[in-house]
Amino acid sequence: MQFPELEYNFPFRNIELVNNDTVACFDTGQGETVLLFIHGLASYIPAWFKLIPLLKDKYRCIAIDLPGYGKSTKGFHSGSQTYYASVLKNLIAELNIDKVVGVGHSMGGQVVLSAALAFPEIFRRLVLIAPAGFETFAPEEMKWIKQNYTAETYYNPNDEQLRAAYNANFFQVPADMEPMLQDRIKMKQYKNFSSYCNVVANSLHGMLDEPVFPRLHEINVPVAVIYGRNDALIPHPILHKELKTEEIAEKGCEQNPDFQLNYIERCGHFVQFEKPKETAIIIRHFLG
Repeated sequence: MQFPELEYNFPFRNIELVNNDTVACFDTGQGETVLLFIHGLASYIPAWFKLIPLLKDKYRCIAIDLPGYGKSTKGFHSGSQTYYASVLKNLIAELNIDKVVGVGHSMGGQVVLSAALAFPEIFRRLVLIAPAGFETFAPEEMKWIKQNYTAETYYNPNDEQLRAAYNANFFQVPADMEPMLQDRIKMKQYKNFSSYCNVVANSLHGMLDEPVFPRLHEINVPVAVIYGRNDALIPHPILHKELKTEEIAEKGCEQNPDFQLNYIERCGHFVQFEKPKETAIIIRHFLG
């Protein structure tokens, strides 16, 4: 696993997939409908721990660490959307589940979309929380991002810079964000930290290399889209500072009549952690 030193104070199991990947799963709740939770860039299973308790009474909830993150496969990989989509397909097959509701945050939103485009038969619905993939970038912008967001970008920040980066995810920083920040600070001392930084950079570049926006019209299941009204990370705060979150969200949802757009007020990018109750209400309503 990538971080054997990382302390998980909750039960999880590792699922071995056909391509030798190992995926850490937190599996809880009950119900015929299965929600599969996919975290964002540089995140992990605990990103969902304020939302899942509000859903597990009615739904089986499975949160995973993508390979290269948390307790899943160690080392680094391409970070491509094609790769991550295959991971989801193989995992669902290994768990012997018919169809799932894919729930993705940020990068996880684009991963879920990529998987739904490649393997539409594995999903019954999608929930996209502050998803990446709606915002588009010109070739020169993609080149700038790749030059300025490398493995070293994630390797070098000091504790103060990491705190500022975490704070940027919120409209009002919740106190219970602190354990996640401390986990990230500790990761700098772990033996596979360099590999992890490569995974994060590759994952960011992978989103640029395989955009989903031109294919949003092909998604053939109902989709709930949830954005925080005060998202400071979407649109890109440097390249697209003249745009507003609503412009990105609405342009994406205009591509498909099955996309249902929801906003949560006084909320930043890390929607499910800052406003879990409001997020759960939207998901419950969407799933009926």
